[in-house]
Amino acid sequence: MKKHFSFLTLLLGMSVTTVAAPIQPQKAKQLAENFFKGSKNGGAKLKMSYQAPDETKSGNSLYYIINRGDNQGFVVVSGDTRTRAILAYSDKGYLNEEAIHENPSIHGMFIEFAEQIEWAQQNIEDKPSESYKLLAARNDFKEPRHLIEPLLVVEKSNRNVNRATPISWGQDWPFNLYSPNIVDNGRRYKTVSGCVATGIATVMRWHAWPARPQGYTSYTWESTGKRMAINYDEQPAYDWNNMPEGVDAYGRDNRTGREITEAQADNIGRLLRDVGYGVKMDFGPAQTGGSGTFLTYAPATLVNNFNYDGRLRCISRQNFSDAAWWAGIQDELTNYGPIVYAGYSRGGGHCFVVDGLAENRYVHVDWGWNYSSNCWTSIDVLEPGGDHGIGGGIGAFNRGHQMLRYLKPDGEVNPNPQPEPKPQPTPDTKGVFSIVKTVSPAQFYQEADQRMTVSVKNISNVTYNSYFKLSAVKQGSSYATNLTTTPQKVYVGSGSTKELSFYADLRNLEKGNYDLRISYVSNGKWTEMEQSAGRMTISSRSTGAKVVATSALPTVTTFVGEAVRIEVPVMNAGDADFNGTIEMRANGTVISGGEVTLNAEERATLAFSTNTRNFQSLKAGTYNLTITYGNGQSVTYGNSANLGTLIIKSKQQPATATGDVRLNSAFFYQNGQYVGSKYSTVSKNADLTIRAYLYSSNGFKGAVKLFITDSYGKTSGSSAAHESVKNIQMDKYGSGYVEFTVKQSELTSSRYYVNLVYNDGKKDICRTWDGVAFYVSAYDSYYGTTTNTYPGDKGTVVNVNGAKFGDKYIAVGANNDNLVAGETNGIGTIAVQSASLYPTVASETITIATAEAGMANIFSAAGAKVAEISLKEGNNTIAVSQFTPGVYFVKVANKTLKFVKK
Repeated sequence: MKKHFSFLTLLLGMSVTTVAAPIQPQKAKQLAENFFKGSKNGGAKLKMSYQAPDETKSGNSLYYIINRGDNQGFVVVSGDTRTRAILAYSDKGYLNEEAIHENPSIHGMFIEFAEQIEWAQQNIEDKPSESYKLLAARNDFKEPRHLIEPLLVVEKSNRNVNRATPISWGQDWPFNLYSPNIVDNGRRYKTVSGCVATGIATVMRWHAWPARPQGYTSYTWESTGKRMAINYDEQPAYDWNNMPEGVDAYGRDNRTGREITEAQADNIGRLLRDVGYGVKMDFGPAQTGGSGTFLTYAPATLVNNFNYDGRLRCISRQNFSDAAWWAGIQDELTNYGPIVYAGYSRGGGHCFVVDGLAENRYVHVDWGWNYSSNCWTSIDVLEPGGDHGIGGGIGAFNRGHQMLRYLKPDGEVNPNPQPEPKPQPTPDTKGVFSIVKTVSPAQFYQEADQRMTVSVKNISNVTYNSYFKLSAVKQGSSYATNLTTTPQKVYVGSGSTKELSFYADLRNLEKGNYDLRISYVSNGKWTEMEQSAGRMTISSRSTGAKVVATSALPTVTTFVGEAVRIEVPVMNAGDADFNGTIEMRANGTVISGGEVTLNAEERATLAFSTNTRNFQSLKAGTYNLTITYGNGQSVTYGNSANLGTLIIKSKQQPATATGDVRLNSAFFYQNGQYVGSKYSTVSKNADLTIRAYLYSSNGFKGAVKLFITDSYGKTSGSSAAHESVKNIQMDKYGSGYVEFTVKQSELTSSRYYVNLVYNDGKKDICRTWDGVAFYVSAYDSYYGTTTNTYPGDKGTVVNVNGAKFGDKYIAVGANNDNLVAGETNGIGTIAVQSASLYPTVASETITIATAEAGMANIFSAAGAKVAEISLKEGNNTIAVSQFTPGVYFVKVANKTLKFVKK
């Protein structure tokens, strides 16, 4: 791929249509031929491996995957001329639908490819894109010119010299060698390193920095409630030359083909552990969703514990124009190194490494899965420069984009420092401060958003314009815990005094007395002020047990005499455990109840079985649902004890299916416990309950068949025991879930796909791409093992009583065999819901889907209106990163929706 043509040269050779249209398979293959011609493997045979169906336009496809020769590369061609023509490509490897389906790291991206193309078809002017016209016009078109070749392939000291093998790491052994093990009731669970830690460590390997970590860090491991701490000063130095650059999924060195040595595994494992602790990793087994954290935690630990540049920060795309964002990507790759990049979409999120840049805004990505599926890809499906409106041009991972900016070592010569436990700050003429007013009040609680103010005076003869950092040293300790930094640079003139406001999250700090410290930036490094910024005492408020609902209940619909399981997500928001009776009531009548134990701060799903005499006696009608516990206290959602509505109908025949419905996701439960979602492994030693979340673009009414199949692409269950028919009703842009259970004796294959099919009166409709894959194992990986199956494992062992992988699932009341889990459960919400919101827990954006244009008002939990948004019909992406963490309510027409801002 050596020849490149200017835009003008290609434009002069064009002769193509000026009206946009769907791209048919033969045309897609021709475009792929145009793209590949002239390369060293240009003559290799092309084969189409997948066409993503467009359910709204019969016979058309949203995109095409076309492979070249035998593992000689692939290209993903858009199915519509109005978007950019090439979505992703590689000059090596092979890609098909099943391979993408089995790789969680890119599955979400391809979901967004499809949804963005569908959006473009409905909202973008009906004319072909420039990239399509250029590609269609010439049969010797070349791939976009590389502006920056993939950095993980080359040496940092000389980018013209290739490494023996590209740097590409993963999350399993040896990367999780030091990741903790959970032991629960004699069962052992090995956790993985996490994609954030793997992405950061990959870039650190490229820099080969630092020689050793320094300082101390601690945090609370969310899934176990255990305190995790590490003294970096006590750890050995890193031997970067003894960390193989490329390691495959079997733990083999890609350069030699041999399994890595014990010393190599130890070096890599320690690095991943050190980074994981630094970013407050919520460790978990791969089968339950893996380990996760927020990229925003990275700058503090990389600067303070790993000696990276003090300017390092995590930035969000929504705060930048497209031009500024892409200029930042190019500058970071040119002057600093590979980029740790995070993307979040409705299909999920993943942290990965961007290490290359090509013309037309293509980037090269290492997905952090041992070199699997690495490729050049677009993170903007629509071409730049157009007026695409809300949600337009937002790319394969939506606007939930973040990246680490200015990531480079603090000095390019590695001094192999021997840090002291109590480093003394050195006065600096570029910014010397005195503290004129310490933090007040001195009493704080283990809560988020604790405001602290301190006044500082610039006693130097120069102005200061940079950041300040607040940290705390617990009484009896010599190590500082970083609390927060100022959100933007602060200007303090020479001789001037400035009041600084910090908003600290103290939820993970232990109770006790602390000395507060302020640091400022000098010569790119944090310098701590000699004076104390005050003292504080941290304690917790005593509230007792307090059970609250964490989301609104869907409207539950059933028929007279037909019991349902009603599931309510709750949390014990108090500081004491609850152990007692919880009852569900319909217009005051108890319809289900039982004994429940819920620890302080524990989340759970209460599954109320209603096969009781009281429920059976209820007549057709509408009922208000409430829940009481303890001595008559009410479970509330917001400020209301009315949690939802139960509708009981007279029995009737199911209606003929009209409209559309698709599978959005699926969650799995066994023995009353959540066991994972897509790609998880379930046990064949227990019945499997599948909760299928559904979505409709145009509304749906009628029968839908849920099924599992062991053969990808099938539109029916492997047997009748693998199928369940439900009658549902959904409004336009509606969403909800149904459940069905498969007996353990029917789980006979090692892999299945969950999907649905319905008949529109003419034919069966099934989107095979939406199927959710899962695995079945006689060796029950989710339920742990009784012995250590990782030879030489060095991860700490944490003993817990009831490991929380996902929310706890508590069955309340009798559960007879005649009650099918979720017979008509939450899907009833959709019959009356004309607006929906997702995700319900967000840090960057939320999406509001509504059947008609209108207004949305966003209120804080205290009732203050914080935003007023104009909505268009369909999906509306709303930025929420500017909101403080907490609970918010969204009023849309006559509906009230809720989300939690992290």
